[in-house]
This record gives sequence, C-alpha cells and structure tokens, in this order.
Amino acid sequence: MIPVLLVGSTLAAYLIGSISFAWMAGRLHGTDLRQHGSGNLGATNAARVLGGIWFPIVFSLDVLKGVAAVVLARLAPGWLDLTLETTLAQALLMSAAIAVVLGHVYPLYHQLRGGKAVATSLGVLASLVPLAAGLTLAVWLVLWCALWGLTRLRRSEAVGPASVGAAVALPIIHHLLNDAPWGAEMRLISGTIVALALLVIWRHRDNLRRLLRPPTTP
Repeated sequence: MIPVLLVGSTLAAYLIGSISFAWMAGRLHGTDLRQHGSGNLGATNAARVLGGIWFPIVFSLDVLKGVAAVVLARLAPGWLDLTLETTLAQALLMSAAIAVVLGHVYPLYHQLRGGKAVATSLGVLASLVPLAAGLTLAVWLVLWCALWGLTRLRRSEAVGPASVGAAVALPIIHHLLNDAPWGAEMRLISGTIVALALLVIWRHRDNLRRLLRPPTTP
C-alpha cells in the first residue's frame, strides 16, 4: 500500500504540473508559444508574445499548480493514519513537490517542452516554507526592479537573472531561518529546496550565457 501511495501521489503531482496554462493562453490566440519568443511555456514568454496582461495570469495559475500538488500530497498520509511529521509523510510531500515542478518543466502533454520552474516552485515553497518563500519572492522583486531600472535589460530580459539570484538566495534564507536545516526533521525539506534552486538555475543557463557573452564590436 505504501509504495502504491507514494507512486500514485508522485504521478498525480507530475500530471498536475504538466498542465500548461501558457500553452492554453497561446491557443486562445491561435498560436503555439513553443514556436515564438523564447519557446518556453511560461509566464514570461506568454507576456512577451501575447501581451503583458498574461504574465500575472499565467504566473498565478502556475503558482497554484504547485500549491495544489502539495495540498493533495498532504491529504495522502491520512489514508494510512500517518501524521505529517513522519518520514514517510515527508517523503510523500517532497516527491510530490519535485514531481509537480518537473511536470511544469517537462510536461507530458507538450513533448516535454515547458517552463523554467520559477512560478510552480514558488507555489511549492509557499505551501512548504511560506516565510522563506515570501522572503525569496521579495529578493526576486528587488533584483528584477534593480536590473530593469539600472541596466539596459528590458523587463522580460530582467526576469531570468532575477530568478537565478532568487534561486541562489533561497537555500541561504532557509538556512538562516532554521537552527538545524539538515537535522533529521528538516533534512528532506532542505534537500528539496536545494534541488529546486539548482533546477531553476539550470533552466536559466541560456539566459546566463547571453548575459555573460562579451558584447560584439561593430
């Protein structure tokens, strides 16, 4: 029963993550976002191709995917009369948390071409570690405003490096908020946070390459 529950919870989270609201927004306009802009099925590319109004809409829905997957995973231990403090209950939560983000990045329904993990990761973190999630979002906003206002980057171009900066800050914030982040009670959560941060950074590697590329001389 336990392996079935673990696999079922993880698979359900992945399928939830595979729902692409950016793709749906594109179809409403008769276009496939994978063929336009950056080619990503995320809020930034939706705004770039379809108009800025779609950024908060797609971003919010992608956040809710992460929240929904964790909420469902929290219900699963009750079927086995487990408390949320047990190792198995935490394993269910963490596997669902990672699976929903992987579903967003590599969606089953769209040839494994999805978004860059930011919004859905935020939803997961808001459900697991709300204070760390809120502080990380604040870091993202500060970095985005600074990059947009103080550099030549456009609003959409500043999203990527701001996301990388927030991903770097996330494990640090989590560590500062907890006395024993790698103790027995927090080990799985801390590992998941590091994994999500690394995934966000990896998905933005092309953005970093473009920013670090020396300017071409005429």
